Amino acid sequence: MDSATVTSSKVLLGDHDGRLTKGSDPDLVRYQYVHEVETQKPTFKWVVRYNMAHVVMMHEQEVFSREDSAKLLTGLRDIEALGVERFPLDPEYQGVHPAIEAALVKRYGYEVGGRILTGRARGDVHHTAGRLTVRDKLIEVLDEIIALREVILQLAEQHTETIMPAYTWFQAAQPTTLAHDLLHIVEGFEANFAHLKNNFREVNLGTCEAGVGCGTDYPINRERVGELLGFEGLVENTKFAHRDMGIAEVFLLADLAVLMGHLFRFTDDLYPMTSQEYGYIDFGDEWCTTSFIMPQKKNPTSFKSFRFKALKAVSDATMGINTYFSSPSNMLGEMSHIARIAVGCMDEQVIPALRHMKGMMPTLTINKELARERAGAYFTQGTNLADTIAREKNLSFRTAHRIVGVLTRDAVKQNIKPAGITLEMVDQAAQEILGHPIRLDAKALRDALDPEVIVKSRKGTGSTGPEMIRNAIANRKKAIADDRHWLREKSRVLEDAETKLMRAVDAIVGAVSG
Repeated sequence: MDSATVTSSKVLLGDHDGRLTKGSDPDLVRYQYVHEVETQKPTFKWVVRYNMAHVVMMHEQEVFSREDSAKLLTGLRDIEALGVERFPLDPEYQGVHPAIEAALVKRYGYEVGGRILTGRARGDVHHTAGRLTVRDKLIEVLDEIIALREVILQLAEQHTETIMPAYTWFQAAQPTTLAHDLLHIVEGFEANFAHLKNNFREVNLGTCEAGVGCGTDYPINRERVGELLGFEGLVENTKFAHRDMGIAEVFLLADLAVLMGHLFRFTDDLYPMTSQEYGYIDFGDEWCTTSFIMPQKKNPTSFKSFRFKALKAVSDATMGINTYFSSPSNMLGEMSHIARIAVGCMDEQVIPALRHMKGMMPTLTINKELARERAGAYFTQGTNLADTIAREKNLSFRTAHRIVGVLTRDAVKQNIKPAGITLEMVDQAAQEILGHPIRLDAKALRDALDPEVIVKSRKGTGSTGPEMIRNAIANRKKAIADDRHWLREKSRVLEDAETKLMRAVDAIVGAVSG
């Protein structure tokens, strides 16, 4: 311990012991600072690491002596080893960084510990640490999206020939396959991933060493600090870096809300298919519950959490946007909360929801026979039949559409299913619309009413035809491979930066202790 070690219980950091003459009111501490410190806890690691990078840079720039730098870095390493749960975070210091500064002052005295914030503002530390914490969580989100895409794609590959009805307005619309339905979800998550990649690029720009927005006259090297923290670049203008802190996180929150909306809409499509009325989708017992009063029930209650988490993600995005819009650029305290909102959204809503779906989807089973029957039971063949009539009889689609509309109306009135449609019924409908029969070929009618023939006949890019499904699966696999490679490269860069920082720290500490 240094001879200048502070022995008093309270370290003076110039808040209520410089310009101000009275300490914080206990109620202010209780109702504001306790919460403030609690919400900053997830950033603890990066508050420490940013301070390390700052000390390394200040030593390299010959602002801090080697001896002082070694002491600060040793103290920071010891604080990091303690961890957020064991390190004393006194709320009277109003945040994680001031508590760390107080610990360094207490250990090494004001002339060493009191150098840690040189050239910076407290908000600079908190926002940089917040952004780095957001970056960590975003990498987790991106990894979970890839994993979920893989799981759903594997399920799609098992059901390329599983025919079922597609729905619009909760009405059976056209025949499709489960594979095609699942592929639209996978491609949607692919789009979510693409947006979040852009968010990563924005979040991975450092706001560090911006001072209070106007820079500093110390000979700092912002680029070096950014390099040691793994940032791809810097937010150049120091005022923009300091006073618009949170703008990248606002964009991120919006895209997280869209991701959660996509996840919720998917579960909302599946939900009714588990009912007895639909009856052809089921999930493993481990993802369901029963009733405490109705013993026969198997409830897919797992679905309900997706709704609540999606709504909470939208609420988080709204809070972030409102915070940004309602905070003047010279009032910075509120802005630093946006990163914490984003971290909480990913930690409490997005990551659990993605993992939940990843665990649940492999247990999905489908009653193929019933799904196939339903695909042809409710006149889902209507569009295809109209197309057939238009082609075979050289009629406009609108005229053919009207004929099939009359045909369906009459069949429903007579309780005749699509399989019972006859050529005579088609001619009767044509007579009503055209004034004469159209004498459709029997095979043409049979094929037009066969869901399997219909599904296989669609050969446009992205449609239900077998070749199109194979192409789509191959494309989704390639996209997953490309995204996985991108994420691994980004993670590798961050690991290299961490190694570089730790080596720089070791070099300074080792040179003194050696």
